[in-house]
Amino acid sequence: MNIRQFPLKNNLEEEIVDDKHRRVRHELEPGDVIEAAHTTARIAGVDSYPGLLIFGRTHIYMLDGLVQNDDGEIIDARDASKRLFFVPGSIVELNGPQRAQRWCHDQVVSFSDRTFLFRDVGLEIYFKDSRSLLVVFLDKRQRQDINDRLSSLVYRLNAEPPPPSPGMLKSPLLSPMLSPMVGRLSGKLSASLSAKVLSGLRIDELSTAQRKWQAREISNFTYLSILNQISGRTPSDATQYPVFPWVLRDYSSPSLDLHSIDSFRDLTRPMGALTPAREEAARTRYINLESVGENPFHYGTHFSSSMIVCHFLIRLEPFSHMFRTLQGGDWDLPDRLFSDIGRAYESASTDVRGDVRELIPEFYCLPEFLENSARINFGVQQNTGERIDDVKLPLWAKRDPLLFIELNRQALESDYVSEHLPQWIDLIWGYKQRDQDSLNAFHPLSYAGSIDLDSITDDLEREATVGIIHNFGQTPRKIFHTPHPERMMHGNSALPIGTLYGIAEDYLLLSQSARPMKDLGPQQPIRSLEFDAIGQRIVPCSNGTLCAPSHPHEQVEWLGASGDLNVLVDQKVVQVLESTACSCAAFADSTTLVTGSHDHMVRLWRLQRGSNYSLHRHKEPPLSAVLTHVMRAHTARVMCVTASRSWSIVVSGSVDCSAVVWDLNRGTYVRTIWHGPGDDYEVYLVSINESTGYIATCSRSKLCLNTINGRLIATLDLVSPAIPHTYPAITSMAFLERDYTRTGVIATGGSDGTITLRTWNTDKTEEGQRAQWNFVTLRTLKVKGPDGEVQVRDEASCVTALKFIG
Repeated sequence: MNIRQFPLKNNLEEEIVDDKHRRVRHELEPGDVIEAAHTTARIAGVDSYPGLLIFGRTHIYMLDGLVQNDDGEIIDARDASKRLFFVPGSIVELNGPQRAQRWCHDQVVSFSDRTFLFRDVGLEIYFKDSRSLLVVFLDKRQRQDINDRLSSLVYRLNAEPPPPSPGMLKSPLLSPMLSPMVGRLSGKLSASLSAKVLSGLRIDELSTAQRKWQAREISNFTYLSILNQISGRTPSDATQYPVFPWVLRDYSSPSLDLHSIDSFRDLTRPMGALTPAREEAARTRYINLESVGENPFHYGTHFSSSMIVCHFLIRLEPFSHMFRTLQGGDWDLPDRLFSDIGRAYESASTDVRGDVRELIPEFYCLPEFLENSARINFGVQQNTGERIDDVKLPLWAKRDPLLFIELNRQALESDYVSEHLPQWIDLIWGYKQRDQDSLNAFHPLSYAGSIDLDSITDDLEREATVGIIHNFGQTPRKIFHTPHPERMMHGNSALPIGTLYGIAEDYLLLSQSARPMKDLGPQQPIRSLEFDAIGQRIVPCSNGTLCAPSHPHEQVEWLGASGDLNVLVDQKVVQVLESTACSCAAFADSTTLVTGSHDHMVRLWRLQRGSNYSLHRHKEPPLSAVLTHVMRAHTARVMCVTASRSWSIVVSGSVDCSAVVWDLNRGTYVRTIWHGPGDDYEVYLVSINESTGYIATCSRSKLCLNTINGRLIATLDLVSPAIPHTYPAITSMAFLERDYTRTGVIATGGSDGTITLRTWNTDKTEEGQRAQWNFVTLRTLKVKGPDGEVQVRDEASCVTALKFIG
């Protein structure tokens, strides 16, 4: 009798719980079951969205606008007690659009505990689609429950964090696909902030990152992104936004000399002590406070706060909205808004006593934040009578935000900064973080442990304390207790230690191998080259065939006029997708396939790998493709596609003379890049630079280079009568992709057997004119035949595939 009572009781409890969850059952994927549900607040900048975090058997869900009451029943947040969703210091959004997000378990990469306003109850989850989710729990116990489940999940998936980004640290607030007309950003930062999310880095991985930085295997930008990540700084939280240094002090010269130390800021001192007058004021303040028994500090303001972040990003949503919210619903006085980079530096380094701000990552990667594309009316400055619009740039930027970003990034990666960056790290994250002698002590309330919001019971006092934290900012968590080691500067400082040559630096040394790596035989042109990271080899793919990344034994092929799509494992067909009209294909990652088609569509497929497969027992196949999105914008056959998981975009080219950029995560249209009217403008080649997000598109008439946000950088006219010679038809192209290189390189293969290396720069811009970007040829290589002779111009000599390795 007793033995039977336990399952009866358990079944009854499950039914009761299931009944309480009935309100969200329609949001679950078919067959999924709720294993845990907790009331949380999703944090985005300074806003918090009350919601329910659900851990299902197969998926994770974040449902805004719903909370769980004390009885476990799911109710509308508007009907709940304020205690269930109130997050101190944030603007609670109950009336805005309520998002419902979901991720399959295999999309989870990693997770990290987070603090929010010094409360250690936050959690950030990172996903393969480069997005992240920052939530705040009611207490540590609930967070630990999700932590335990995520730990088991990540262990089971054997997921490893992706390598540090060659681009930037991504922000869930900004998107690489900025839409000035709409004025909203959909969920991450172009590597503004990264080409790949720096997800879930733990403190025990710090030593590895440090060694890589010392050996110049990762850039200064990437290393600073990692330090921000490990210390708890995240773009999801405007109060703990990543902090980067001012590195230049020359904002007035017509040209920027990165070989002169006079161009650089002193990185051994905080911004508040860069001049003798400021140094004296800081010392005096500290001594005076100490003499009256107060907890002494040098500066009553901070180098990073939510207001500083919104101040710099005021021209972009959602930061425009955040700024006005922090200002009580209106803009600040026009004279106090961010309008001039040179003046901002003078204020932070010399003029204004309370201004000691450092920078944010966007100064090194996102030119759009310097432009008032939304045409916001910020008012007129009283002292000059000028209307505030785009940010005024230094003369050396030639009125071009992109050139400013390029040169500022060059300065960040320069030898001078590499040599002195350890001293700045000591100030921000290291042993000098509260050092009196270094003039680096900030207000005591900016340090962890100074405030316990949970112990304050009075609502008014609690709100006042939160306001103090917002105003004073938050100092990053201390992660170094001894002086930071120096970077190894001997040899070619642009290359990793032990690397003698680099393509961008030593392109003149490139030569053809004596023997082909692989010969597929006659009438088998190679259309793509895949790198097998496991086998450390190049896998050539013939026309109509593509190998899955990291799974070279898995392939897709599209054959014949019908365009049927076949899925193969070990050369055996395991699935046939009929009537897909496939004309081209590309992998975004090992589980995401993109196809273009004769019927003008672009399709996204999810690859599913079965574990119990047998040809004879007819169990689930080892590999199958499931259609997830059909995307429509082209009006003619799609000729080419490419995809980047790092930047979460797909680019397709078509006979309709356009290239279309798509959102890889949502399967939606973003923008069109037009080449022009006529047959000569059919776009048949597209490529994405994984380091920068730049997009190259090619037709018979021209080669174009655009930013990920659609700005045209440079165009190469291939057939114009105005040019002195005719270029061979471009038949393949590829970007050189490295964490950072001062000289960007794109290689194009020609129908005449040539390979041309090009870069792009503004060297031909006339003095006083806005920067004009042009393609510049670095070198042309001639492909030689087996006899060592240069190939004659015929179909056999055509360069059909290119790829940079290493």
